[in-house]
Amino acid sequence: MMILAEGVSGLKEINKLWPYMLKDGPSPCYMIDQIGLDPVAFIEDNYVSERHLDTALTVDWLRQNYIKQGRVGAKSSKGRLYLPAEHQTKERSEGLAVYLLDVGLGANVERIELAGQRGSIWRSTFCQPPVTLVLDLKSPDGIDISVATGRMFWTKMGLKTSTHDRSVMSAKLNGSDLKPLIPEGKRGDYETTDKKDMTRWCVGTTIDTKAGKFYWTQKGPCKDGEGRIFRASFDILAGENTSDRSDIEMIFADLPEAVDLEIHPIGNTLNRGYVAAYLRLEDVNEPLFTK
Repeated sequence: MMILAEGVSGLKEINKLWPYMLKDGPSPCYMIDQIGLDPVAFIEDNYVSERHLDTALTVDWLRQNYIKQGRVGAKSSKGRLYLPAEHQTKERSEGLAVYLLDVGLGANVERIELAGQRGSIWRSTFCQPPVTLVLDLKSPDGIDISVATGRMFWTKMGLKTSTHDRSVMSAKLNGSDLKPLIPEGKRGDYETTDKKDMTRWCVGTTIDTKAGKFYWTQKGPCKDGEGRIFRASFDILAGENTSDRSDIEMIFADLPEAVDLEIHPIGNTLNRGYVAAYLRLEDVNEPLFTK
């Protein structure tokens, strides 16, 4: 508010700088409009009182120029902080989005025999109802997105061991261009090995956009220490396809039920944390692998 009150910068510039600097979420001006200028001023009153701040260029300026005129945000027809409607629409459509998996075992299953076959992927954006992107998936599990490539990636647990229908899938962020990366029945003899071998069940997935790789876990039987982590490139080598690609690497084996997986862009280590009632500092961040 001090930046606006002193005229150092305008609303349009602040809204452009925010996503450029922080790479995340809607701008503060848009957020203030959605929350309401009057509750924002009330919150600021507490900060002013606790920190003994000057109110002239914060809450006083906000009340004088907006609240007293009835311009209290999106809930008011008299106006808001960030006025241009076209910018509001653009920010709403480009704001922070959450991608959700529905495994297909809830109220959306009309008959019990369809349990697990009505999985779906949804996207929810700020202050907007969720949108269905992909339907009729067989028990989707882990999901991750790549904003840079405009695609999302997920694993399917499949229906049961006898159906050989576990896979790793990909689609554009709007749900189009659906394609398999690791097709159903891949890794082992389709008719015999995959049917009962839990070490071949794909569970979690994540991506490394900088290296152009995607990773997935194959968890193995419960409490058996046979979990594994694999990786492969985004692009399949020339002359190969999803059934015979040669770039699949197993990077870890003998893991305790490997499930979820996450890539962090900072650092070159794979870590794990020990979870118990009482933690020792040395157990919290244990390096498993260093590049």
